[in-house]
Amino acid sequence: MDARAGTLQTLFYVADDTAQVTAHLLALLREHPTGGKQIHDANIVATMLAYGIGTLLTFNRDDMARFGSKITLLSPV
Repeated sequence: MDARAGTLQTLFYVADDTAQVTAHLLALLREHPTGGKQIHDANIVATMLAYGIGTLLTFNRDDMARFGSKITLLSPV
């Protein structure tokens, strides 16, 4: 493993893809029909919901806005 990756693992919690994440993803997709590359956005939100993470800092605020009722969006710009 790269030393930088090891350092990151000591500084940040890794939110793994779990069955609970998948359940949240499927619920999100029923509520917000999504396809293509936007599935990745939905999976980020599903992971956040599964781990109780309420705020996302993103440069992609427009695409993530559909999930604004589920999470708080912050933009650095």
